[in-house]
Amino acid sequence: MTTTELFAIALLLSKMLTAFSVNDDDDDEKASRGKVSKFCIDADRHPVVPKVDYLLCSAKLNDSVLFECRFCGDPAGERQGRIWYRQDGEQLKKPREVELDMDNDPNLSRVRLTPDSSLLVRNLRLEDAALYSCRAAEGQHVDHNFSYRLELVLESSEKEETGNMKAWKKYQKSKLSPVTLLLAAEDNEELANIREEGVQLEVISEWGRWGPCGECIKFGRGNKTRRAYCRIRSRILKEVNEDENVMPATMEFFALSPLIPCRSRTLSERFPEVSNLTKSIPDFILVEKCKPCKKKKRNRKKKFKYKKRYLLNEGANFSLDCPGANAESDIVWEKDSKVLVKGKGYSFRKKDPTSRVLVDTHFTVYFKDVSVSVVKSRKCVSCRSRGELGSCKDPFMLNSTQIANEKGVVAEDCASGWCMKIIESKNLNNEYGIATERACLQRGPDDSEERCDFATRRNKRVFMCYCRGDMCNTSTRMSSSLSSYLLPLIIAIVPSVMTIFTRKET
Repeated sequence: MTTTELFAIALLLSKMLTAFSVNDDDDDEKASRGKVSKFCIDADRHPVVPKVDYLLCSAKLNDSVLFECRFCGDPAGERQGRIWYRQDGEQLKKPREVELDMDNDPNLSRVRLTPDSSLLVRNLRLEDAALYSCRAAEGQHVDHNFSYRLELVLESSEKEETGNMKAWKKYQKSKLSPVTLLLAAEDNEELANIREEGVQLEVISEWGRWGPCGECIKFGRGNKTRRAYCRIRSRILKEVNEDENVMPATMEFFALSPLIPCRSRTLSERFPEVSNLTKSIPDFILVEKCKPCKKKKRNRKKKFKYKKRYLLNEGANFSLDCPGANAESDIVWEKDSKVLVKGKGYSFRKKDPTSRVLVDTHFTVYFKDVSVSVVKSRKCVSCRSRGELGSCKDPFMLNSTQIANEKGVVAEDCASGWCMKIIESKNLNNEYGIATERACLQRGPDDSEERCDFATRRNKRVFMCYCRGDMCNTSTRMSSSLSSYLLPLIIAIVPSVMTIFTRKET
């Protein structure tokens, strides 16, 4: 089978997979690139409510969560013989095995397992609220089971509060205690019925885990944070008569949910008056000093991890894979700063009737009928000189033929397609001995906008320009944008100065 036939098959399969997942592809792409809330259980965890063996987790709609099948801090590794089960929040039905998505591309699977048997759920829906448990498969034995109860919450209308332990005690007195008193004494039909059925409600804080020691200040000291989640704790004060086979609905709800988030969606549907009192309470972030704190070294020189050149005949067909990539990798292919979307064909010649470049669902790039228009790279002038006699001065006077014969001036290939020009001047007043530098940018600006402006480089104020195009850093138009702003300003200032002098003379 020829490479052309393989390219056609890959394009057909890619279109089929895209058609099947057209409804959820955008959401899955956002979830795969967005932040994932990770939850794990401490080995020495002390539950807020006795006899509650699960960890209460709260998340919003369309968020992504990861439930780990191990204790916090345990090394990640492959864990065989683990199965995830789910049970509805009311626990009326028996647990059943979690249905996993079996897409060939893991990035398109909304519910899937990671290599260490953790459960990843993307783009949360209302039906995802349940009790999840990681247990041993039949015939296997493990030391611990891990259970998580997922509750979907409403959007927070208040910003979370931050401070030390003293600030938290103040937050507790001003935010939590008044609401607890209202739940116990408010003259309201819904709250009165809850109290009559023997249910006592209390607003408390449930502490999460300490984060790492970060935000380094000096002398190896930094800050660590810990979140205090707003929770409603319920206690059943009335005993159920043995003669009654059915527990009252209100008592049954709080007996099965002894701890519930203050902004719980389920609570807002079942008990709206209780939710109105608690949904506006923000969480609290506790901040404490810590050490040692290690600063992360900034890698200022961003270089390509892999760089390889190919010598091809025009009209050849070939494919490229990303070295070191695996199922968990988030790969993006670009050509001249343009992102190539998987499953979509591209052509970089205007007269081409069909696509000649394709990224399949496994992030392999296929090239068909390679030509100079595809592989041609843009060039930038690379040089540096000082003063009026330098060959790199502005304006640049050399053409492509003269550049090849000029010492110290090179037209180098630029993979990003972005060139730069730097004039080491504070105000562009033609000072003596100004240094001018031209080079290739390894990576273009995030907004892909050409610009010229003053900036600080190596503790010096310089005039810097970014442009996109072949040999574009030889043009003087790069500084025209600044002059267009300065000219009206000068015209506006001159008449006012003349007026001042006229008044003084009179």
